[in-house]
Amino acid sequence: MELIPGDLATTLLGARATQERLEKVRQQLHLDEPLPSRYFQYLTGLVQGDLGDSIPLGRPVAEVVGHKFTVTVVIALSAFLVSVLLGIPLGLIAGVKHMSMYDRAVMVIATLGLSIPAFWMGLNLIIIFSIWLKWLPSGGFVPFSESFVGAIRHLLLPAATLGFLSTAEIARMTRAKTLEVIREDYVRTARAKGLREIAIIGKHVFRNIAVLLMTVLGMRLGRLLAGAVVTEQVFRVPGLGMLIISSLEKRDYLTVQGVLLVMGATFMVLNLLVDLSYAYLDPRIKYD
Repeated sequence: MELIPGDLATTLLGARATQERLEKVRQQLHLDEPLPSRYFQYLTGLVQGDLGDSIPLGRPVAEVVGHKFTVTVVIALSAFLVSVLLGIPLGLIAGVKHMSMYDRAVMVIATLGLSIPAFWMGLNLIIIFSIWLKWLPSGGFVPFSESFVGAIRHLLLPAATLGFLSTAEIARMTRAKTLEVIREDYVRTARAKGLREIAIIGKHVFRNIAVLLMTVLGMRLGRLLAGAVVTEQVFRVPGLGMLIISSLEKRDYLTVQGVLLVMGATFMVLNLLVDLSYAYLDPRIKYD
C-alpha cells in the first residue's frame, strides 16, 4: 500500500494544500518516519490489541472493523446456509444417479455457478427482482434487531448471489466424493443385505464423505467472507467490502490493514475448527 500514489495528508488537506501544511500534517501523523519504523510501531500496538485509529473516521480501527464485520458475517452465513441446503442434496443425488438426466442437469448448474462472475449475477438479480418485478429491495442492510422481515428481504438477493456460486462448488465436490464412496465394497455389501437405498446413502455414503466435505465447507465459508467484498459493492451492503474500498479511496491504510488482518485471522480460525471437527466426524482420527 506504500506504493499507491498519494497519502493520508493529501487526502485530508486536498490537492491544493501547500507543501508546508502537508509536511506539518505528515509530522503529526508520523507519516514522515521511515517505513520500518512505522511498521514496528504498528506491530507493537497490534501485540497489545491496538489496531490504531482511523483518522478520516475519527474512531479506533478495531471498533470500525468490528461493527462492519458483523454485517459481512450475516451475509456470508446466509449465503453459506443456502449453499449447504442446496449443494449437498444436489451433489448426493447426482452421484447416486450417475449419468442420468438429473446428474447432467446438476453438472450444468455447477458449471454455470463456477463460471458466472458474482457482480454480473448480482446485477441481473437486481434487474429481475427489484426493477422488473419490484419484489425485493435492490440494496442496503437492515439488522434483525430492527425488523426480522426487513432483514430477510434485504438478505435474499446478496445471499442468493453468493450462495449460488458456492452451491455449484459444493454440489460438484459432493458428487465427486459420492461417486468414490458408492463404489466401495461395504456399499455393495449393504445393498446385498437388502438395506433400503435411503439408509445406504445416509448411513454408509454420507457419513463417509462428511470428513471430506468439512474441508470444502470450511474453505468455502472463508471464501464467502472474502467474496462478500464484491457482492457488498453491488448491493450497497455496509460491510467490510464497502469499508475496504472507501478506506482505500481515503488512503486510510490502517483501516485497510485492520480489515485484511481480521479476514486472515478468521480464515485461519475456520481452518483450525475444520481440523478439530475431523476427530468428531471420524472416530478413527485421534489427535495426540
